[in-house]
Amino acid sequence: MKIKRTRGFSLLELLVSLAVLAIITGIAVPSMSEIIRNNRIDAINQSLFTTIVAARSEAVSRNQNVVVCKSPNGIFCATTNSWEQGWLTYVDVAGDGVKDITDPIINSYSSLDANYTLRTGTAFENRVTILPSGAVSEVGTFRLCGPDASLEEGKSLILNITGRPRYSDGVSECP
Repeated sequence: MKIKRTRGFSLLELLVSLAVLAIITGIAVPSMSEIIRNNRIDAINQSLFTTIVAARSEAVSRNQNVVVCKSPNGIFCATTNSWEQGWLTYVDVAGDGVKDITDPIINSYSSLDANYTLRTGTAFENRVTILPSGAVSEVGTFRLCGPDASLEEGKSLILNITGRPRYSDGVSECP
């Protein structure tokens, strides 16, 4: 008599495999959400960095002031709320620091995801003005924090007097 071999998994083998998969998933999911959160912080910081570098390049090439200001709509600058609402880069043709309807817009960035904060000190409360030399009118720091407001996970973007931005891990405070 021939014994037939059955192929496949028994119920017990299937349950053990599912238990192992559940354990591995339980370990991986929390660290994956942390990776996603850190990548979002890095992406926002990189966007701000790129905005400042592009604005500096435009100021030098056009030999005019270029302003990066907070903007909720990408058309006009705001003096209320915070940088989380987004920002706008424009050429300040009149050199008065005010966004006129005729000032050309270079680029804009829409609002940040919920629970992410982007704050500055008094130096960049409403705008960053980049002079035709590439320098900035004031020195200051942008502080970017994630949803958990962790000082260690936050990022700083520091602008020195020459207008050159640089990154720094961690922040001194989160709102």
